[in-house]
Amino acid sequence: MLDLKIDPYGVPVETKVTQSSGSAELDQAAVRAARLWRFAPPLWNSRPVAVTCRIEVRFHSGRDPHIHRDAAVNP
Repeated sequence: MLDLKIDPYGVPVETKVTQSSGSAELDQAAVRAARLWRFAPPLWNSRPVAVTCRIEVRFHSGRDPHIHRDAAVNP
């Protein structure tokens, strides 16, 4: 779980792990990824404002039994 502070331009300016995944490596990967994200901040009186949000980040092994490799290659 990450807490993000997002500036009025939609850029995360502060990222903090609030609930660990149990793996320091995965926690750091989540923080690195979140720093690359961009958001459309809400407007207040027609002006963009800074916001804070909490985001749950889930990691998957890359082997999803619901996705068939052939379907991904030949949509």
